[in-house]
Amino acid sequence: MALEDAEIFPMPRYWFIAGDGINLIQVQKDAFMLNWRHRSMDYPGYSRIKAAFDRYYTVFGDFVAAEFGIGLGVNFCELTYVNVHEQSELWSDARDTERVINSFWVPDAGFHHPEYPDFNCRFVYQVADDLRIDVAIRSVVVDQPPNLPALVFEIKATGQPEPQTKSRADTWFDRAHDAVASCFLHLTTPKVQELWGSKET
Repeated sequence: MALEDAEIFPMPRYWFIAGDGINLIQVQKDAFMLNWRHRSMDYPGYSRIKAAFDRYYTVFGDFVAAEFGIGLGVNFCELTYVNVHEQSELWSDARDTERVINSFWVPDAGFHHPEYPDFNCRFVYQVADDLRIDVAIRSVVVDQPPNLPALVFEIKATGQPEPQTKSRADTWFDRAHDAVASCFLHLTTPKVQELWGSKET
């Protein structure tokens, strides 16, 4: 890279937060992201979030075209589902994780200690040439009083659609959503699906 091409002050990531704090748009030099954040309303479902993403993406694309005379490209896509499960009748601490995640177990390391160990597990599945699923399951302590334990369950789909167009990305997102939903159903217990299932799609 030539010296004159280097950025002395790299573009930071900008946050645009909706008045109700639910939708968050993040923009940086090489990324446009929409986050839905749980506040007072239930999860609205993939179709409504995708529609909101398309609307904001179009507005941003029109702005870039008008101001700089260029169009937006799509070279990488990500769709992430995150659930932070705090204490409930179903899950009270890390020992109850098998009641949430099918076949979950912690290896016996030979330490006879009454406390269940903290854990941070990650599994990667290559579903297709352009679609990878990352699953993360970890125990945490909520960083707010009274600092209770919680279970974080994350499913992330990533990939590079070809050709690199918005319409191809739309198809990719639908496939990614189907893969994430299938992963959720295979990994979680029937009780969790009964409690969460109708909300998570």
